[in-house]
Amino acid sequence: MFLFNWFLLIFGTLAYAQNCSDYYQCQLELYDQLLIKFRPSIRPVQNNSQNIAVRIGFSLIRLVSVNEENSLLTVRAHLNQTWNATIFSWNSTAYSNVEHFRVPAHLIWTPKIELVNPSTDIDFEANHFVNIRSNGLCELSYSTLLTIPCNFDLSDFPFDQQTCTFKLGSSLYDIKEVSIIQAIDFVIDEPSLTPNGYYFVSNSVKQKIDYFAGFDRSYDQISIDLGIHRRSTYFIRLINWPGSILMLLTITIFFLPPTAPERILYGKKNKKDTRIFLFSHQLNEIFH
Repeated sequence: MFLFNWFLLIFGTLAYAQNCSDYYQCQLELYDQLLIKFRPSIRPVQNNSQNIAVRIGFSLIRLVSVNEENSLLTVRAHLNQTWNATIFSWNSTAYSNVEHFRVPAHLIWTPKIELVNPSTDIDFEANHFVNIRSNGLCELSYSTLLTIPCNFDLSDFPFDQQTCTFKLGSSLYDIKEVSIIQAIDFVIDEPSLTPNGYYFVSNSVKQKIDYFAGFDRSYDQISIDLGIHRRSTYFIRLINWPGSILMLLTITIFFLPPTAPERILYGKKNKKDTRIFLFSHQLNEIFH
């Protein structure tokens, strides 16, 4: 039986190779074979006890928004996942030197590693492709918006510092089926971040095993803690200085004679300036 299976494998490979005349045709042949061998809901392993190790890379591209009112933090990040599916590999020389090709992520098995604590529903496989190499190495790489809840402590405003946590993991496959390995350092590309009222001061990565209430299975997760600090000078220039000037102008009204007509005109102008200042501050909060 063992020799018979090997004969079928070699014969099938040769049969596909004979129908493969050029680079494009070979990619089509490999694509068809992939759809036959892979199913989105079945792990590509030869025995049930085999674990699939997934390497994760995380790169923060930019800080999109900080919503203090709703306690939300939104960033644009680049995620990279790689894993081995040796059940699907091929000899590149038999297929016109096709070393790799791409397939839509929703057509094959993926480890379903996603944001565990999102505030909005995100489809991590929509419009994304998996790059499959001849040795069975699969790579899923994409950029996306990540929004998470973050508890803001404003007791030290405007000198406060906040810590927000991104949790990445698979809630479908437990640690016996899928494990996570940090492939590269988690990078924060600070020069490209959009200037706003916060800046990043620290980041740390922790890997832990998590348990969901009511389940006896454990899940592998990675937590990314991002420390952000408010730009105090930003708010001093925006609020404190204009507010202090308006306060001094308001005090000077009381130094004018009570019967002076300038006192009424000055008071109306000061009131108008205050409204303009508050309105401009509100617009700044909306657009930032």
